[in-house]
Amino acid sequence: MTPRPVITSITPEPAAARPSRTITISGLGFGTHPSFQGDLPCFELKDVTGHWAAGHVDPVDGRPGASCSADHIPSGDSVTVVILRWADDEILLGGFGVNYGKGGFALHPGDKLFIRVWNAQTGAGTLPFDISVAG
Repeated sequence: MTPRPVITSITPEPAAARPSRTITISGLGFGTHPSFQGDLPCFELKDVTGHWAAGHVDPVDGRPGASCSADHIPSGDSVTVVILRWADDEILLGGFGVNYGKGGFALHPGDKLFIRVWNAQTGAGTLPFDISVAG
């Protein structure tokens, strides 16, 4: 059985109204992937309070996540993510795509978020890592 990746910290806390602030997701077992902007089956940031998500597209097999190269349905989240670096122990989230801030898709102080990462090669997934948006 493939071990699950683990998120150990997210720094700094995501901030409201700063769509291009770099956020470091630290942990282990993420696998490796080239930088990208868009949606993939191996990453998800969900604003539970605001009822929107970014960076995720569902795999065709109906699982909640998979490896980055898994076949997936053509449409993803309304808001894409910018991943600057994806290493086995660290992911640098460089911000959000052009739809951030439109139609209510924005972070607000106090919003509850969770982030999930699936190993880029194996598709093994983390448990959601909960965090709140700083003011």
